[in-house]
Amino acid sequence: MSLMDTQKKDFFISYTGKDVQWATWIAGTLEKAGITTITQAWDFVPGSNFVDNMDDALLNCNNFIAVLSKAYLQSDYCKDEWTAAFTKKQARFIPVRIEEFNPEGLWAPKVYINLCDKDEQQAETVLLEGVSSNPPSRERPNYPGSKKGNAVPTPYPGLPPNNLPRRNTLFTGREEKLEQIHQTFETGDDAIALTQTITGLGGIGKTQIALEYAFRYAKNYESIWWINAENKETIIQDYTRFAHLKNIVPIDIYDSVIIIDKVRLWMSQHDSWLFIFDNAED
Repeated sequence: MSLMDTQKKDFFISYTGKDVQWATWIAGTLEKAGITTITQAWDFVPGSNFVDNMDDALLNCNNFIAVLSKAYLQSDYCKDEWTAAFTKKQARFIPVRIEEFNPEGLWAPKVYINLCDKDEQQAETVLLEGVSSNPPSRERPNYPGSKKGNAVPTPYPGLPPNNLPRRNTLFTGREEKLEQIHQTFETGDDAIALTQTITGLGGIGKTQIALEYAFRYAKNYESIWWINAENKETIIQDYTRFAHLKNIVPIDIYDSVIIIDKVRLWMSQHDSWLFIFDNAED
C-alpha cells in the first residue's frame, strides 16, 4: 500500500538516523495533540521503495519539519528531502533545532523552533506553540529498550537517561544553595564518589532543591537517577529499574543482591552519574 492511499497529513518529519529519537519524540508530541504526521520510523514499511515513499510523503503532507542538527545538514539524504520540500512548496517549512549551532547558507534566515536547553515540559510547549494544537490521538513511543510488562522510563532526548519527576517551573530562590552543591561536586576528588546531604525538617523544600539541581546541571551527567529512599523495598525497586534501563543486568533478573552488587560495580567503572536519594531517613 502506497502512502498515496492515506489521508493527507499535517506534517512530514525529516531527520537523519542519528536523531531518530528526537524525530519520534516530536512526532509523538504532535500526534498526542491531534496533529497528524508522517515519519520514516513509523510509516515506511521495511522492504518498500524509499524514494517512492519519500515522494508520496511529501505529496501527502501539507507542511514540512526538519529536525535540525549538524548531522542533518551533513546528510546527502536529508538534503534531498529538504530541497524536494522547497520544490514542492509545502505550506510551512519549519526547522526544529535540537542542538546548539548556527545554521549557514539557505538555513541562516529561516525562523526555527528551538528545543535546546529546555526540559521536556518547556519543549512540548514551544513545539506546540510553533505549530498548532488539537485533541489527542496517537501516543508517543515507549523507551525502545524496554519489553512489554517491564517498562522503564522514557528519557526525554534533551536530557541524559533519567527518571526525574516533573520539574517545578515555579521554583525560585535558593541560588546560593544550588551553587554550593554545584561547586562541591565540581571541586571534589574525581577518584571517589562524592556525596552531599540536604537536611532539615519536612516541608522546607529539600526535594525541590535536589530536583532543580538535577535539571539545571543535567548536562554535566551521563545518567541521573531518582531513588525513593523511604524504605529498603523502594530503593531496590529503583535500583532494579536503573539496572534494566542501562542493561547492567538482563531484564528478567530481579534478585536484589545481584542487582545492588552490579549497580555498585557499574558506579565504580563510570564517571558523571548522579543518584538522588529522596526522603532518606538515615
